Amino acid sequence: MKYWQVIAVFLLGTCVGLLGIDLSSIGLKGYTLLDFVLMALIFLIGLDLGRMRLKIGHRHLRVSVVLIASTFIGSLIGGLLCYLLLKSPYAIPVALGSGWYSYTAARVFKISVRWGAIALIANMLRELLCMLLYPLTKGGLREAFISVGGATTMDTTLPIIRLHAGEETSLIAFIHGFIVTLLVPVLVEAAIELISP
Repeated sequence: MKYWQVIAVFLLGTCVGLLGIDLSSIGLKGYTLLDFVLMALIFLIGLDLGRMRLKIGHRHLRVSVVLIASTFIGSLIGGLLCYLLLKSPYAIPVALGSGWYSYTAARVFKISVRWGAIALIANMLRELLCMLLYPLTKGGLREAFISVGGATTMDTTLPIIRLHAGEETSLIAFIHGFIVTLLVPVLVEAAIELISP
């Protein structure tokens, strides 16, 4: 898939959404059409990784650990800067959401409707930035840029990473996204506990 095709599909989806067509209402037994599409995507990625018979080596783990640390350190720095600029501590858990907008928005919404909406938009933008900018990266920047995707690198942004960076980097991205996804609830909850009166 070419870069322009990704943009075209994204724009088509945006147009469908603007027309008011709600695909979330289509589903079966509590699962929406979007859930099935995401499960199929993750299945195909797993199938692809299994077919490659890649073994997780020391390099994969080392790079993943560095990227995970970079993801959360960068998110925390961004959250602290927003806290200073906007004078609101809610910026910190929003930033620590690391692209997992459904969890972060729902959790922050419980303490602030306004910041819940900001959490949704900020974390969706993180995913969108990874989708749009990753194809433009070159060389060693391809691994470093995985941090921008945060939790999304194990599912929605993984096909783009796989397409543009190959099998080895997609395995690193999957490990990164999986561990970030496990850590986001812990860090968001810890941040909320710290800022709560």
